Amino acid sequence: MMLHRLLFSLLVVWGMCARAAVFHVYWDVGHQNISRDGYSTWPAVGVNGQIPIPPIFITQGDVLSLNVRNSLDKPISLHAHGLFMRNSSYYDGVGMVTECGIPPGSNFTYLVETREQAGTYFIHGHYGLEVADGLRAPFIILDKGKPAVDYDKELLLTLEDWGQQPESQLLEYLKTVPTTALPNDFKTGLINGTNGNFSAPITVMRNTRYRLRILNIGLDHPFKFRMLGHKMHVIEADGVNVEPLEVDGLDIAPGQRYSVLLETLDSDNFNYIYNATMVGDFIPLVEGLNPRYYIGAIEYRKDAAFRKFPLVSDSDLVWADEFNMVPLNRQELLPADRVIELEKRINLTEFGVPYYGLGNWSYTPALVPTLLSVLTTGSFASDSAIYGPQSSVIVLDYQESVELVIGNQMAKSHPLHIHSRVFQIVERGPFGNATAAGLPTVPLQQAGKYPMQRDTLMLPEFGYVKLRFKADRPGAVSMFHCHTEHLDQGMAVVFVEAPELIQKYQRVPQQLLDNCRKLGVKVSGNGAGNIGYNLTGLPPAILYLNISRDGFSTWPAVSVNGQIPIPPVYVTQGDVLSLNVHNSLDKPVSIHAHGLFMRNTSYYDGVGMVTECGIPPGSSYTYFIETREQAGTYIIHGHYAVEIADGLRAPFIILDKGKPAVNYDKELLLTLEDWGRQPEAEHLSHLQSLPSDKIPLDFKTGLVNGTNGNYSAPITVARSTRYRLRILNIGLDHPFKFRIPGHKMQVIEADGVNVEPLEVDGLNIAPGQRYSVLLETLDSDSFNYIFNATMVADFTPVVKGLNPRYYIGAIEYRKDAPFKSMPLISDNDLVWADEFDMVPLNKQELLPVDRVIELEKRSKLTEYGLPLMGLGDAPHKPALVPTMLSALSMGDLASESAIYGPQSTVYVLDYQESIELVIRNPALRSHHMHIHSRVFQIVERGPLGNATAAGKPVIAVHRAGKYPMLRDTMMLPEFSYIKVRFKADRPGAVTPFQCHTGHAARGMLVVFLEAPKLLQKHQRVPQQLLDNCRKMNVKVSGNGAGNSGYNLTGLPPATYLK
Repeated sequence: MMLHRLLFSLLVVWGMCARAAVFHVYWDVGHQNISRDGYSTWPAVGVNGQIPIPPIFITQGDVLSLNVRNSLDKPISLHAHGLFMRNSSYYDGVGMVTECGIPPGSNFTYLVETREQAGTYFIHGHYGLEVADGLRAPFIILDKGKPAVDYDKELLLTLEDWGQQPESQLLEYLKTVPTTALPNDFKTGLINGTNGNFSAPITVMRNTRYRLRILNIGLDHPFKFRMLGHKMHVIEADGVNVEPLEVDGLDIAPGQRYSVLLETLDSDNFNYIYNATMVGDFIPLVEGLNPRYYIGAIEYRKDAAFRKFPLVSDSDLVWADEFNMVPLNRQELLPADRVIELEKRINLTEFGVPYYGLGNWSYTPALVPTLLSVLTTGSFASDSAIYGPQSSVIVLDYQESVELVIGNQMAKSHPLHIHSRVFQIVERGPFGNATAAGLPTVPLQQAGKYPMQRDTLMLPEFGYVKLRFKADRPGAVSMFHCHTEHLDQGMAVVFVEAPELIQKYQRVPQQLLDNCRKLGVKVSGNGAGNIGYNLTGLPPAILYLNISRDGFSTWPAVSVNGQIPIPPVYVTQGDVLSLNVHNSLDKPVSIHAHGLFMRNTSYYDGVGMVTECGIPPGSSYTYFIETREQAGTYIIHGHYAVEIADGLRAPFIILDKGKPAVNYDKELLLTLEDWGRQPEAEHLSHLQSLPSDKIPLDFKTGLVNGTNGNYSAPITVARSTRYRLRILNIGLDHPFKFRIPGHKMQVIEADGVNVEPLEVDGLNIAPGQRYSVLLETLDSDSFNYIFNATMVADFTPVVKGLNPRYYIGAIEYRKDAPFKSMPLISDNDLVWADEFDMVPLNKQELLPVDRVIELEKRSKLTEYGLPLMGLGDAPHKPALVPTMLSALSMGDLASESAIYGPQSTVYVLDYQESIELVIRNPALRSHHMHIHSRVFQIVERGPLGNATAAGKPVIAVHRAGKYPMLRDTMMLPEFSYIKVRFKADRPGAVTPFQCHTGHAARGMLVVFLEAPKLLQKHQRVPQQLLDNCRKMNVKVSGNGAGNSGYNLTGLPPATYLK
């Protein structure tokens, strides 16, 4: 073990005095290279050359004088976690809130009074993340007189997590690398300062009553703690004495502390074990890594055998719960004079790095510590605006009773801690849709007459809590925050209580002001150090959910549960996905499962004003998606307007139920998407009001796995391994060309259709298309390789650096391996995947043709130069009644396409007839044609119009063989035609066929209505869908205009494209 520098010795006056005493403790905080977990060695933060830092014991009424010397190379501050700090906020130790910090080479003395408190606390760093790097120690305040519960002896047990590198280093890494590139930090659990697998036994005597103090002084991970063969009685939680409560085990969140009464057994014939299980709900469950199981010894006698016990499920045990605890002080439930609603929110930087918050803003320190702003701004101090929005300050009136309601709609729990007080725990319940995330619903629990009080409480995933406290700490500047690294990422607010009383009673120590000046920090003025409301100089605040995914532009994207990109959804073939969607936008949405067949369930196909009315703002709809017919690679995305372009899109993977068609060892997932500089709806509104020559060209950025392709995480592989690499283009407009130089790929699936393995050099992937390729890695890991993802648009000018855009990512065999140099090869010399070279494994023969429907891409300019587009004489426009509801309610007339109105572009098909679609594109732009609820056979592709005159190559004629390729999305090239065939064997299907870009919203869509009489016979629309229609004032019956028969009065006039 090597010391980073020589530290001074510890100087502590130990003792227990009947009268109040001042205990002087000297901490010299410095680095120490150490391995605490047995795996990783790095410069941890210790005190006086010691890690773990020894506990501090004093007696209630004493004053702790903690003289701290900073021998690090960055500022620090120290916080006494759980102490009230009445009229002494300047000793609360929160960097840039209650002090500036202690500069390197300087000192600060914290005076911590204890006359109001006895119990179990700890002291830790609170400037950056030094708490995670070792700057943490128990702080025990012993009862001055007789304790509330008698016991014979005390025991102390600390639980903590320990990473593989300094946490501050990880945070810096987070600021420059997307979260998708970060390795999961599977931490080790420490017990009493050492790896939990090697912790010393808890030595006990028989027939003895012990007070066992258990503290979670770690950063991220909760622990579940049990002592087999022994009952525990909770007698204290976070310094609050409680009526003894018998439990089998404790759930201990970071920052929480318990005292339990442990009564040892009469016999010392056996030793026993305790379990400490460390689990993180924010990292994957991996056997041996998360959760981590630690077993320690309760030693009665060194030579005694261990008593064996049967395994018991956690669900059969009694766990400590605040709603079962009664505080001994019996404080009655406070009234609520004021309710403050907070919600855990998330934002992303341009690198995909998450910022967190408890409201509209992510907490960021101002340029002046909040306490100093309060003291120096006079009457302005009562206005939270003067601290700056990113300071997240909430000003409280003296003696008002406050109720906090904190919601969490995400799949991660958060330990919430309040400074300078305890709060009453009033209520806990469900928030958001846990079921859709595959998690249990949080049960509703409400406090009785005497709610439990504590200073740290776990906010459950998809849950809310209600807390109450009285603002009776005049002059307190009290932070309320997540007690993990999320504090450093912004998940905090600051309560300022009665600023006028702070100004009256608090005088900041000169040593604190001197430290500020050494750090170059202003000591007066508003959050920017200015007068009044002038906040010039403050960095910009982060507002939710305005995010930048491309690194250039920030705008309000569309998220799910506060997450962008939206995590993929995985199910197994034969499962039913129940997707409960709540719309928190200010406009309707609908959700489409792209590529799913929806047999007899068109009302779950999610096409706004075609198969449903949409989900109104503030309402919900549950989509039930059956998968018994399909396995493969799909997408879920918005389909009301263009929310898909604004982020409402995610992979949907249906895993094979049995043995897959092609064997492989592991799976990889890669998403490609385009991302604009403004919301697509805003772009469309510009299109509707500006001539086309006045609209700026939108050169979009390519995203790879949700982040700017220039910063995408490596694809990590092992040598000699067969991978199924699923590649999806989930974007709106832009195709991608994808290659992995030095590796061959074999196409094994396209759009959910398994194919005979086809070896290719690269893929052309249109929006809406998906591929699975078999990637066989090389035998050697001597080199890493690159992949190329080139995003190109034939609808914007070719501009160097903007169109096409070239993205290069890493195929990483070994972190320290060099990259293999590969010769440049022209695209013309490569083999690219082509549907006319693919053979589907189901070997469906070429269908006959019962009916030919000819469609042609047409367009017309509006008065503003906006192109309206269609696949025939008229662009598609939604009718006044969704097409499916018209079909269900119009009886025999439903078989007449005229009743839907010309702008509905409906084609009625007979059951079981074979259709050939001939789609022509005589224009200078390709289109990506997608059909809902089925796949089509790709029969022919060839030239159309005069490509040569436009300087474009002539498309070669390709014709399918005996077994045409099937897929649901096909590129219609510029100056070309395609022929596709399908059988109308989906009775009652309402099937859009569209361009899978923003052109669908401009009219390039038709609707196939198959066998309307069978639709009426077999489909029953969910009541929830009809209720949503009524909320939106949309008619639910009648023809396209909501009338009877052929009366289309009320429909807007159709636009014809000649």
